[in-house]
Formats: sequence, C-alpha cells, structure tokens
Amino acid sequence: MENTLDLKKQSNTVKDSEDSSEIKITKKVSEDNDPEEKPAKIDPLALQQISWRGPTSLNKADEKWVYSTMAVMYVLAILSWVIYESIITTVMFALLGILIWAHSRKEHPEANFNVHPAGISVDNNLHSFEDIKSFWIDYKPEAPKELSVQFNKWHTNYLKIPIENQNPLRLRTLLLQYVPEEKHEDTIVELVQQKLGL
Repeated sequence: MENTLDLKKQSNTVKDSEDSSEIKITKKVSEDNDPEEKPAKIDPLALQQISWRGPTSLNKADEKWVYSTMAVMYVLAILSWVIYESIITTVMFALLGILIWAHSRKEHPEANFNVHPAGISVDNNLHSFEDIKSFWIDYKPEAPKELSVQFNKWHTNYLKIPIENQNPLRLRTLLLQYVPEEKHEDTIVELVQQKLGL
C-alpha cells in the first residue's frame, strides 16, 4: 500500500516537473515571438530628401552652331557700322560673338543639389516649392537625364538639373508631394543654348 502511494507521489512530481518545463518553454517561445516587438527605427528625414553632386549642365557645344552663330554676330557688327555707324552696337555684336565662342569652350562647374521639404537647393540657392509651378523628369536612354523645373513666373527659363545616377522613381515620388508633374517642351531659347553648350 505504501509502495502504491509512493508511486503516485513520484508520478505527480514528474508530471508537475513536466508541466513546469512546458510552461517555461512556452513562455520562452512567447517572449521570442512577442508581437509588440518594435522594428528598427528609420530616420524619416532620410526619406524626405535626396542629395547629390554633379555638373550644372550636360549641354555640349555643337561646333557648327558655335561658328555659325559667331559669323552672324560679326555680320551684324559690320552692318551696324556700315548702316548706322554705331561704334557701340558694332563692339557689342563683336564681343557677343567672342563670348559665345569662349563659353562653348568652358567646362560646366559642379554643384551640390538637394531636394527636400523646403524646396530644391543648388549650392546655397534655394528654390522654394511655392515658386515652382511644375516639374518633369527626362530620363530617356540616349538623352541627358535631367530634372526640369518650371517656375510660376512666365518669363523665367526652366531650371535644368542633371540627375546623374539618381533613382528617377524615388525623385519623382518625393517631388509629387509638393508640386504637380507636367511634361515640359524645350523652348527655342533652350534649344539654342543646348546647341551652343550654354
């Protein structure tokens, strides 16, 4: 009889021990899979700005256009002297031809570009989104990859920013939060600037 009671006690002790171990294991697994565990924090500012450095323009001068434009400037200089005998106008057209030639030989400087909630910065110059009417990203395979910015003032030329190796989709997503997207067509002035490398 006593042996029977001892076996029951041992059985209960083993059972209690197993239950205790099961509770500990379950608790351990529950702690490891805690649904309230917070993911790694991501800095929201890193998602709200895109910065890069590159040339201010990708325009390359077309030699034919450069020399043709210079020839036109010199012809105008001669005509202004022959017809009007204006030394000022003559010198102005001649200097303009020289400046076009010199500028076509000049390399475009580099700048720091930054797109952020306040606007678009080129070095220390900030273009506020309040002054921007629309934007367009030109990302054709064989064409210069540029961000085109149109300002609210009609007489202001488009701001063309080379986007280098930046992700155009990420840049577009960021800009759409602040200004509308609209396709920009190059004006005659911009086409001439591209040909002259200005």
